[in-house]
Amino acid sequence: MKSRLSCDSYVKKAFLVLIVVSVALVGVFLTGCGSSNGGSADEDALVIGITVGRASIYGQNSEESAKLAAEEINAAGGVDIGGKKVPIKLEIVDTRDEEPGVPTSDVLLTVEKLLLEKQVDAVTGGPSMSECSMALLDLYAKYKVPNVVATGTWTPAWNKKVGEDPEKYMYSFRMSGHVGYWVKDAAALLDQIKEQYGFDKLYVSSSDAAHTQAAAGAIKDLAAENGWTVVGEETHPMGSSDYSALMRDVASSGAQVLFWWDCKPEVAIGIKQWYDMKVPAILMGFLNPLDEPTAWDDLDGKIVSTIQFNGEGGCLPGSEFTPLTSSFFDAFVAKFDKEPRGCGNVPTYTAMYVLKEAFEKAGTRDKEAVAKAIAEIEMVTAGGYLKFGDDHQAVYGTDPDATLVGQWLQWQDGKRVCIYPEAAATGEIQLPPWMQ
Repeated sequence: MKSRLSCDSYVKKAFLVLIVVSVALVGVFLTGCGSSNGGSADEDALVIGITVGRASIYGQNSEESAKLAAEEINAAGGVDIGGKKVPIKLEIVDTRDEEPGVPTSDVLLTVEKLLLEKQVDAVTGGPSMSECSMALLDLYAKYKVPNVVATGTWTPAWNKKVGEDPEKYMYSFRMSGHVGYWVKDAAALLDQIKEQYGFDKLYVSSSDAAHTQAAAGAIKDLAAENGWTVVGEETHPMGSSDYSALMRDVASSGAQVLFWWDCKPEVAIGIKQWYDMKVPAILMGFLNPLDEPTAWDDLDGKIVSTIQFNGEGGCLPGSEFTPLTSSFFDAFVAKFDKEPRGCGNVPTYTAMYVLKEAFEKAGTRDKEAVAKAIAEIEMVTAGGYLKFGDDHQAVYGTDPDATLVGQWLQWQDGKRVCIYPEAAATGEIQLPPWMQ
């Protein structure tokens, strides 16, 4: 009998130990799962919503850069709000704005759900599609949430709308640039080619999307003003799968430069056809596949000497806009084991630090106070010197000591080389091998 009691007692003790250990493990599990996105489970955390289209490269660029910045800020002690340091917690939602068939109304519902259910203190990221960000201006005004557009939304109509009613849209800011800046940079780069090689004949092509046609039209007009002769122009359906007719037309036109603006992945076919047909014209423009750091291998080296608009500056190896440029670049490579692409990377990374500074300057989470603090911020960033205009647009130019800057690359010997602006260039423009 004594032996049986001892056995029962042992079993009961073992059972109790098992319960205690199980509860402890559950607690550890829940603590570890509180945040997997660079944030924290702390109930006092500063909650920042990240609105991105995860299927698009712009959305991916933005999300990765937001995570990097949040990790850095939290590792350095978080955000000091009125003397209390709190961590950043990211709430990331997929806006799906660049996916086919997704209406703007769906994007608005996704963002509104984020604002209502997650009680975010601020928002950055996208969406990238201009029509979505334009519509969101009124949503953010309704809920009075500080927000910074940091990827895509390149329409000048955004800051025009904000500038016309700054009081209503006081909570909205844009860190990414717009085509008004980019076409001026493109025209300056064309002038650089003209001066270096004596070229003056241009062919302009774009897809039939409204924004690409507008950009191509602006380039054509600026080039003509600067002494270029536009010897041909063409518009093709977005997502076309054969560009051989375009390449033949360019070759027969006598053009020395083909400026091509098209943002769909299918243009990779056309890039290869340009190479295979040895079209005697420099290929330059905004062609998404050329942004990829792996593009040389992806396209079998058939991108030699192509010139690409790389978006907001700070994502090319070796280019130094400010002392913070290489720090961002190296930290991104260390975290993600790849180079940052371009559009949306530096603006989102910067937006996170802007929000940190704004909350610290305001010393409160009061949204109006934070919005006013954002408007007053000036700071050195990885992409140049940041300041906002009265229309809440970050100011872009060509001098990184005075403004943010855009960046153009050329593929040379398997590498992305910065050729513009001059302040950050690491190489000179080269001709395709068959034009030398």
